[in-house]
Amino acid sequence: MTALDPPGLRELFRGHLRGHLRGVASHPVANHGLQRLLDHAPEDVVEEVLSELGPALEEPLARGHPGVVLALLGAALRHPRLQGEVLRWLFQ
Repeated sequence: MTALDPPGLRELFRGHLRGHLRGVASHPVANHGLQRLLDHAPEDVVEEVLSELGPALEEPLARGHPGVVLALLGAALRHPRLQGEVLRWLFQ
């Protein structure tokens, strides 16, 4: 994912991951790919991930995958406009 530019990351997300994030975030292996996407995703992709995964953030934590939440927090650091929403979902 580090080799993809923002349009490539958008295409990857929208073509393959959107609509499947709850399962991906809770999967023992696939959650690592989601973490790498969040490490490099442009703001609009992070916003879409947050809108889909935000209501279910407790699921990856309950399965022992805190890295997804940490990657989302890291993405919020890079995209300050999303920080309030990330924190809102985290503390619900």
